[in-house]
Amino acid sequence: MNKVNILLLSVFLISPNSAFADYESILKKAKKGNAETQYALGTMYQLGKGVSENDNEAFKWTRLAAIQGYAKAQNNLGYMYDMGEGVAQDDMRAYMWKYLAAAQGELDAAEHRDEIASQMSKQQLEVAQKMANDCKSRNYKGCD
Repeated sequence: MNKVNILLLSVFLISPNSAFADYESILKKAKKGNAETQYALGTMYQLGKGVSENDNEAFKWTRLAAIQGYAKAQNNLGYMYDMGEGVAQDDMRAYMWKYLAAAQGELDAAEHRDEIASQMSKQQLEVAQKMANDCKSRNYKGCD
């Protein structure tokens, strides 16, 4: 188990005062651009663990990790677009982020990507696949 996962586990299991100190540590690393920690912070906001639930903050931090190529964040960002959590619901962007995560080996991303695709027209699917390919070719920059 890596340091961030251990830190998150401790945030979820310990007292509120200690959780605040861990939050501050996570926030500091996230602000420095650490993708794994940005994803962890986004997840904390998404689930309301150690912080108040806040979909907008969850989206913000998850997106920052996703555009660095962090597959778990890309997968979750696809979920957020699919469900409209912290962002307007958008099947094509949900598909795009799930596609990118699946291409990096995220196990459930391909299945969920295919579920989203089943609700899209052929034209929408073609556009979403082009968006994903363009995003990847730009190293995940300017993908929204």
